[in-house]
Amino acid sequence: MIPAAINALIDDQKKIFKLYALGALLFFIGIGTIQWADKVLQPSLEQEAYALLGTGVAGLGFCTSIVAQLALIIFRLRKPRRSVTERCQHRR
Repeated sequence: MIPAAINALIDDQKKIFKLYALGALLFFIGIGTIQWADKVLQPSLEQEAYALLGTGVAGLGFCTSIVAQLALIIFRLRKPRRSVTERCQHRR
């Protein structure tokens, strides 16, 4: 039902966190590009192109982070829960 690549990603929490970090990095690079275009470049078509590029990168980063967050939620829901006795034995 779920493709193997997506299933493998959902089962690996470290990969999910890396994907989340990548999304956050892309988002802030995009926002930085928009700020740079606004502060450094004169109003022109070039400024608009850089702002559009920054918007696209920020949007891609946002979507990547949201997908990673949903994958993390699914990972935690699919993780088998331990019984009360197992939790107590784990603390010893």
